[in-house]
Amino acid sequence: TFIFLILFSCKSDKISEKSIELNNKAINSINAEKYSDALKYSDEAMKADEKNYNAYTIKAQMLIKENKLSEAEKTIQKQLKIKPDFAEGWTFKGLINDLNGNQKQANQDYQKSIKLFEKRNENGEFNAQLNDSNIYFSLILIGDSKSQNKMKELEKKWKNNKSAYETMIAVKNLGKKELIKQMLID
Repeated sequence: TFIFLILFSCKSDKISEKSIELNNKAINSINAEKYSDALKYSDEAMKADEKNYNAYTIKAQMLIKENKLSEAEKTIQKQLKIKPDFAEGWTFKGLINDLNGNQKQANQDYQKSIKLFEKRNENGEFNAQLNDSNIYFSLILIGDSKSQNKMKELEKKWKNNKSAYETMIAVKNLGKKELIKQMLID
């Protein structure tokens, strides 16, 4: 679920049709649990148009699944050079640092993603519910008391929207470890 929140929250930024088509094949491969195909198509999408920052997310996700954290980190670094304001890239950078045991850096990366999602909300970009859901996920990954207070604020904000509220509570009940598994489509 998480990867689709990430991928569908992104704008095109004039990416070539061929690259978008290959990226869609990568997404379809993930849906079919054909992860090596997803990696192949994400590589092809990047070759077709190196500006396709969504393809970098898919590649990094597949590399993390293969426990190739160093290569995943390099992939996310390339993505963030192309699109430094890509909040989802910062979330994945944080995830990689988290998996490498660097919690302090991971939390800084998650905080950066939160700031970028909040900026989207301020600018009316994308969908506020989707932005807030992504903020909520990052707060769970940080897991400190300040984050828990912010999570309560978001829960209160979306209490009258049944699907948003129930999604937040369900993810909170999963906890950090299970959320990470979901992010990696285990």
